[in-house]
Amino acid sequence: MDFSNLGVAAIATTIVAIIVTVVFFAFWKARVAAEKRTNVVLLGVSGGGKTALFLRLRKNTFISTVPSLEENCEGGLIDCPGHHSLNQAALAKLKQAKAAIFVVDAVTFAENASEAANYLYDILLTESCRANGIPVHIVLNKSDNLNAVKSSYVKRRLEKDINSLRTTRAKNIDDISSDSVDTFIGEEGKDFSFSQIKSSIDFLEVSARSESGLDKLKEVVDQYLATE
Repeated sequence: MDFSNLGVAAIATTIVAIIVTVVFFAFWKARVAAEKRTNVVLLGVSGGGKTALFLRLRKNTFISTVPSLEENCEGGLIDCPGHHSLNQAALAKLKQAKAAIFVVDAVTFAENASEAANYLYDILLTESCRANGIPVHIVLNKSDNLNAVKSSYVKRRLEKDINSLRTTRAKNIDDISSDSVDTFIGEEGKDFSFSQIKSSIDFLEVSARSESGLDKLKEVVDQYLATE
């Protein structure tokens, strides 16, 4: 028996084992880092006032209309563009989010409710909400306006539209493919209610212009970013 060959084989096996262990550990560490939730994400349809709120919270400045196709990020708060073509990129940010803030325009909500419900549905379908149950805060901007709707109306309208979307989306999936794709949220056999999902949902009425309700919103954001 050639013991020298056995020694070489043992050394080679040890080296391979070490390399595999190092690679596995590096992969695991990178994955954990990627999945670590450290941010709060602002989402919503275009024109809702996400960037105006972002600037109030981070710069204490106000700009009435801030259309943007670029992401803003400061101090763990991420402002995602609201254009529908960028929705998927925005939803991907939820993978590292402790919470989502969904912004709607309280003055024009009635005419934009369907689009808002569609976007919110996509948010609630993400793994961050369905599996991990990150909180979603629905923020009504411009709530100081005399024509603004109240949060109670927004809640009822969103629940009603999402209830309809569950049927529409299920039918569309059936028409496109026979593959099983789960697009249903809430409890089957019941009208949709936010109480049926894992993520907690609440509503805040604020104004980026007058700063009404901003202290509460800032408190909500800071409570997530202050904890690891």
